[in-house]
Amino acid sequence: MRKVIAIDGTHLKTKFGGCLLVATAQDGDRHCYPIAWAVVDSENDNAWIWFLTKLQEIVRDDDDVVFITDRNQSIKNALGRVYKNARHGYCMWHIKQNLKSRYFCSDAIDLFLRAAEAYQVSRFNESWSEIQNRYNQLATYLTTNMDVSHWSRAYFGGYRYNIMTTGGAESINHALKEAREYPLISMLDAILELTSDWFYKHRNEASSCNATFTPEVETILRRRFIKAQTMTAKPIDMYEFSVIGGTYDAVVDLGRKSCTCRVFDLDRLPCAHALAALKTLENVRDYSSEYYTVDLWSLAYSEKIYPVPSQCEWDIPKEAELVDVIPPIVHKRKGRNKTKRIPSVGEKMRKNRCSKCNQFGHNISRCPLNGGEARSTPSKKRKN
Repeated sequence: MRKVIAIDGTHLKTKFGGCLLVATAQDGDRHCYPIAWAVVDSENDNAWIWFLTKLQEIVRDDDDVVFITDRNQSIKNALGRVYKNARHGYCMWHIKQNLKSRYFCSDAIDLFLRAAEAYQVSRFNESWSEIQNRYNQLATYLTTNMDVSHWSRAYFGGYRYNIMTTGGAESINHALKEAREYPLISMLDAILELTSDWFYKHRNEASSCNATFTPEVETILRRRFIKAQTMTAKPIDMYEFSVIGGTYDAVVDLGRKSCTCRVFDLDRLPCAHALAALKTLENVRDYSSEYYTVDLWSLAYSEKIYPVPSQCEWDIPKEAELVDVIPPIVHKRKGRNKTKRIPSVGEKMRKNRCSKCNQFGHNISRCPLNGGEARSTPSKKRKN
């Protein structure tokens, strides 16, 4: 499948604490595909280095491998040491939450999302110029705290396809919300059962699919083909076409599998302009990545996951029997253990309404309509 891996960690809710680290990919039908799990003491440099070293046994370090993460410094340090050739992109959702925590208005955040999701450098530059003109402090924050290539699809060095967030890893962590309260062995059994159910479900879906591409990709192609019907493709030579119509006129090169809109280039799936040049959906497979085909989708779930056998059937090496496993040292904290997830940065905001731009959760001193002056409604005095 496409070599884009989301990695993330979440806290365990037992008395021993610890963190569950997970690495996930996305199959051809855009389902979460778990690759590796690990339980560590905390999200520190040593834990992530050990986890990525183990992951490297099945995912080799290469320049076509992409990791999508949040801005955890330990993850960044570990990737720099273990995966020196792989690409590294930031989760767009986490950056958005950080912008919310700094009380940028919704219009500023929308401009950031538009710039991050842009396929073309020219479209990115349009949004970026607007950010610099209207929200200079936002532009300063995005350039001083991170490189543009980490969050912009247009400037990203590799192929991250449609995967702009760590949503796959977050979804699996949410699916294990109750299991993270279990003892370690019981939690691992729950993970095994969940993964086995997913593999069985998607294996059946793939085996019963008679189309060339996965159902989700077939839907995307048909939507793009409907748009292509409103466009006119004029041949330039055997492979190049000038496509007119829609919101953007483009030049398609079928020989290079490229289009000036760059959707064809970065998604590795024909865009509406390319479909207008092809005119039919019959030979689309020749111009699409094999990762979207049902054949590779079936191959991803071809292996079966069996439950752990009875303990009497275990084949334990002698060196493992000699190891005396000691439980971790636990420092009893006051009060009850926390069971609810700690909100991420930006999930809780002050409900301020700017008197000028009428936006909630807004840093009023940064509003361009206020001329840089802080103007907020004074709070009511408490009655004695």
